[in-house]
Amino acid sequence: KKSSHRKSKFVKKPSLLWLQMLASLLGGWQLNAKASCSAGFYDNSGVCVNANYGYFVPITTATSQTPANFGSYVSITAATASVLAMPGYFVATTAASTQTEASAGYFVDMAGASTQTAAPLGYFVSTTGQTTATPAQPGYFVATTGAISETAAGFGYFVTNSAATYRTAVTSGYYVTTSNATSQTAALKRKRAGNTPMTSSIFSRLSTCSSYGSLTRVPSRSRNNIFCRFM
Repeated sequence: KKSSHRKSKFVKKPSLLWLQMLASLLGGWQLNAKASCSAGFYDNSGVCVNANYGYFVPITTATSQTPANFGSYVSITAATASVLAMPGYFVATTAASTQTEASAGYFVDMAGASTQTAAPLGYFVSTTGQTTATPAQPGYFVATTGAISETAAGFGYFVTNSAATYRTAVTSGYYVTTSNATSQTAALKRKRAGNTPMTSSIFSRLSTCSSYGSLTRVPSRSRNNIFCRFM
């Protein structure tokens, strides 16, 4: 006996709405799938994105970028590592894309610095981007930190050593003839007739005896000289 149920010759097609729902589900799964990104790139919702300036990605399959730390910087995109600031430069912030040159009066003596160092007393830094401070030479001194130049001792003073922080005034009976003297010179001894006490004196072509220290101007017969005497 033949069955009364006959198989349909036609397969029922899925509706358009059902196909749209299926496509939406499949599309969402693809977008949420984890991307396989190279170093220098990171996964952003299934899309590989290059690291920005100031950031880097050191590993594969990363999901975020890493900011450059203090003392380092990243000047390109898609970087796999940060770069240490060179000696003479520093980086004071994170996620920096450049390094900063040390200012005049300051120096940086190592790589990877996050700050610059002021020249100490007795030293100076005259230009930018320096790795060391320069000691004041004899005849000069530096009395402040962060100095960009050294200061001459001045008339009536002298500086014997390098890296000096102060100048020394000439003592009684001594003088200096330059503004950057490294030592003082004893004045000549003269004794007048009778019981006149011994004096110390020098001849000067300058306009004042104070340029030499504690000396007093007295009349001179020479038109080109001033006679300076210390009693």
